[in-house]
Amino acid sequence: MHLLYLYVRTGKYNIEGGTVSISLAESDSLAIFRIANTGPEAPLEDENIESVKTEDKGEEQKVDPKEKIKKAFRLDTYTTGAGLRNLRRIRWTLHEAPKRIRTALSIYLNREQRNQLRARNQNLKIDRLLSQIDMGGLRRIAQTYAGGEQSIWTKYLDARKWLTRSVQQVRRLGLVLIPPDDVLDLGCGAGYFLFVLKQLGSRVLGIDLDHDPIFNETIRVLGIERIGFAITRRVKLPEFGSRKFDLITAWAVCFNNYDHEETIWGPQDWDFLLDDLSERLTPNGRIILSLNPQLDGKFYSEEIGKLFKRRSNLMDGRVIIFTKRRLDTTAKRTTNRVNSNQRAHVEP
Repeated sequence: MHLLYLYVRTGKYNIEGGTVSISLAESDSLAIFRIANTGPEAPLEDENIESVKTEDKGEEQKVDPKEKIKKAFRLDTYTTGAGLRNLRRIRWTLHEAPKRIRTALSIYLNREQRNQLRARNQNLKIDRLLSQIDMGGLRRIAQTYAGGEQSIWTKYLDARKWLTRSVQQVRRLGLVLIPPDDVLDLGCGAGYFLFVLKQLGSRVLGIDLDHDPIFNETIRVLGIERIGFAITRRVKLPEFGSRKFDLITAWAVCFNNYDHEETIWGPQDWDFLLDDLSERLTPNGRIILSLNPQLDGKFYSEEIGKLFKRRSNLMDGRVIIFTKRRLDTTAKRTTNRVNSNQRAHVEP
């Protein structure tokens, strides 16, 4: 077991010399990772590494962008798992390309749509986003809870940081070009991701526990609609009437008890949730899950990996993407589903 100090942006990493499992100790700019061998199929990626410093040598190695590009095209760079993930990315990109090309051409040929796209990009500038927020309210929240006595989630008091990350996420998903009409975020936390999408014109709704004061007050300041609810195994989400969502997201998923071996979700639990979420999607809707690593360093067990492979459109490390069409065609219509008719109780 060795310690490495990695200066990183958000991402998943493959360290040269072997496939590794990485568990993160949270910090603003410096993350400490514990490295352990896991075999060739560990779902890690080699993106966004800026520099590496070893504890023994104390030497910092700058990554040359040209060398990084060259390395990306060398076959010996990849483990079997990484190679398969890149093939899945290519397949997903080709699947998405026709729609994106048609949309881009439509915008290019229409002055009004070009102006709308320009306005959306302007809306995502960080200073513009901050100007839409009651900064006095955020400062009061920070002053009240910075000590950490009332909430463990003090890292979310830095609005600029989390808005910047949310904008990067929105751009990475192509949501600026094609903003979703209606978005549901499971475990929405402080609501920064939904706030960014709201600036693109999307209608948004969050679901999360309503016991944390930082999240409660930040959600209120950002003006995000949220339902207080605990996502529980084999219990349906609240009813939304006729409302359907173009996009359902869940970032850094915690509701599956990823850090408790005794109660971690199994395949039937995930199957139940995916069927329930599929009912909430529009015909062309999709789900994006971003998983936390389990205690063994992997994002899911072999059994759950088989389920995701059968039901998803893309498995890319911690990120899993599902479309309604795929979910509906792979749904198991069995009669032994536990609590299939159980309805959720919404917290007041």
